[in-house]
Amino acid sequence: MISPRFLVTLTVLVNIYFVGCTDPAHKRLPQTKSPICQQCKKTIDGEYIVALNRAWHPQHFRCSTCNKPLVGSRFFEKANKPYCQDCYNKKFSPLCDVCHLPLNAKYTRDAWGFNFHSHHLKELEPCFSCARLVCKNITNGGKKYNDGRLICNICLQSSVSSPAQAANYFGNVKSFMTRKGLVLPNDKFPLQLVDMTTLRKSSPHFKDVAGRTEKALFEVNGIEKARRIEKIQILDGLPAEHFVTIAAHEFGHAWLFLNNYPELDLQVEEGICELFEYLWLSEQKTEIARFRIKKMMETKDKIYGGGFRKALAAYKKHGLKKMLYIVKSRKNF
Repeated sequence: MISPRFLVTLTVLVNIYFVGCTDPAHKRLPQTKSPICQQCKKTIDGEYIVALNRAWHPQHFRCSTCNKPLVGSRFFEKANKPYCQDCYNKKFSPLCDVCHLPLNAKYTRDAWGFNFHSHHLKELEPCFSCARLVCKNITNGGKKYNDGRLICNICLQSSVSSPAQAANYFGNVKSFMTRKGLVLPNDKFPLQLVDMTTLRKSSPHFKDVAGRTEKALFEVNGIEKARRIEKIQILDGLPAEHFVTIAAHEFGHAWLFLNNYPELDLQVEEGICELFEYLWLSEQKTEIARFRIKKMMETKDKIYGGGFRKALAAYKKHGLKKMLYIVKSRKNF
């Protein structure tokens, strides 16, 4: 229920023009003549109540919907009509998008504009990809993968689950980056779809890792001779729009390494890769892209969130080419 005008319990009084209510809208009525009942429009002789700036026979002050007597009960006002709490909720309160019951004073609104009782956050899981609460009325359910991820049915509609799909989407990312002047010197490396269990084994310090780039540096007598990307791994079963954002991020790791950047502080490298992801997302002009950008902007993680915000500030100040030159020269933004 959203901030209704709330009126406290009424008390029946005899022969006086005042109601036991703290609402300032309840004013005294003139005492020069007998009042008229708002409901029956007849002169009131004897006891009556005052509510909504009007006089009523006690038996006539009732809910405008169900006709339940309201004297001695809490009631709510809408368009100058009284309602009991149940009828007010059903008629005017917004409904929970999860259970379709009226919302009370405390409820949650998510990034997608869905409103729901806060207790549903403890009862339901969010989609791993889009963060919507997975339920019948919001996402039409979802699917639990063997690695524990829950993906809603909205995201499942475009899930990337085959090597051919992955190669095609990664190719789109490479073409986009090439137009930005970011060319991979060598793109002949395996692109693998793997589950969360596999990724966590390779990256034990990152709980929700979604992609990984494995690099190889070859030296002879301490002198670097060659660099190679051994493989890029990305989570399988992600919706296509999410897959390509991860692909853009991993492209960043591969690009920095194959273009002979020195070893960078983790915040600097991840910040640049997040920036590459942002460059992709900012040109998509979709609701889900805006959702992901907002999430990137607001994340409190020092490595990814902090690194991204520093990279974005440097990009806006210098442009992409100069920013990358500065990083390669100074190992910082």
